[in-house]
Amino acid sequence: MDTTDGAARQRRPAGARSQARVTPAAMAVHLVEAPDRLENLLSRAVRNLKQRAEAELQQAKPYQPAAEVGMKAVVSYSHKDERYLRELDVAVSQLRRNGLISVWYDRKILPGEEWDLEIDGCLSNADLVLLLVSPDFLASDYAYSREMSLALQQRESGMAIVIPIILRASDWTNSPLGSLQVLPSNARPVLSWANRDEAWLDVIRGLRRLITRQQ
Repeated sequence: MDTTDGAARQRRPAGARSQARVTPAAMAVHLVEAPDRLENLLSRAVRNLKQRAEAELQQAKPYQPAAEVGMKAVVSYSHKDERYLRELDVAVSQLRRNGLISVWYDRKILPGEEWDLEIDGCLSNADLVLLLVSPDFLASDYAYSREMSLALQQRESGMAIVIPIILRASDWTNSPLGSLQVLPSNARPVLSWANRDEAWLDVIRGLRRLITRQQ
């Protein structure tokens, strides 16, 4: 064996590592790629935070929509009196905010839902039925013979309270509603008040008394 070459070589210290020489070209590539690497790291961190938040939400109590509060009221009316329905819907706003009432009427039926089933179902589950009484209401076969009849049946069975709200002068006293206490006060039609806001305020005060008494 030739030992002269081995003697000439310097012995490498134990555990020493060879260091790769970094060329200017490699350094330039590294500097160019640094922003992309940083962006990838940030994206990965954000993704991890989102996954952790989603996992914590899944472990938390499932979201449940707020239940309807107060008495469930259904309004029966003639579509010829729709302007009065809109006025009533505005007038009950404070009752809603106080958690005393929720109001449903047929304009809330969604596309594709069955008209009769929705109305009958809501009337059957109502705590309170508001009948907007006018000559057109009394003349409407649907409002009079179907909705009012079902509302009175619910009243007779003790399932709902029925309150006629007199909109315009009519022969309602000779109908099945003639024996019921009505609003506004003294059965004065809403249309006959000089100030309609005062008429609706009188109605709301009557409803508030009734609802608070039921609680």
